[in-house]
This record gives sequence, structure tokens and C-alpha cells, in this order.
Amino acid sequence: MPGRFVPRRSRRGSIADTPWRHSGASCAGQIPPALKPEHEELHCELIAATKAGGRTGEAAEAVANLMYPHFASETGG
Repeated sequence: MPGRFVPRRSRRGSIADTPWRHSGASCAGQIPPALKPEHEELHCELIAATKAGGRTGEAAEAVANLMYPHFASETGG
């Protein structure tokens, strides 16, 4: 299909295998404590969506690949 976006896999394999654990580091230095639960919830929901398969899984994988640099900067990884 012309123009169809095909998500790329991260170099670490499936985004669901990425160890997202907050160490407190972020681009700005620290994640505000009030945002930590929301960030964890987002990570969990994104991982679940990548495991859904089909178009949902593909879309979630694309989002995860776009978000991975941000998540990695938060965790210092």
C-alpha cells in the first residue's frame, strides 16, 4: 500500500521487552512526583496495546518507537 507507515522495531527488540523503570531522571532533571503515576500508567497501557496485535498493535508499536527516546531520557537509559 503506497504511503503506508510501517513501524520500525527498536534495536532492543519488542517495545514490550523494554525495562521502563523510573530512576527520577528526565530531560529537565527530575520527573515531578505528581506525574510519576501517570507516566507508569501510560507505559503499562502502551505495552498492553503493543501486545494486542493487528492494527492496534502496529499503531502502538509506532507510538512506542516514537516515545522510546523520551522514556529512556526519563530513566537515564
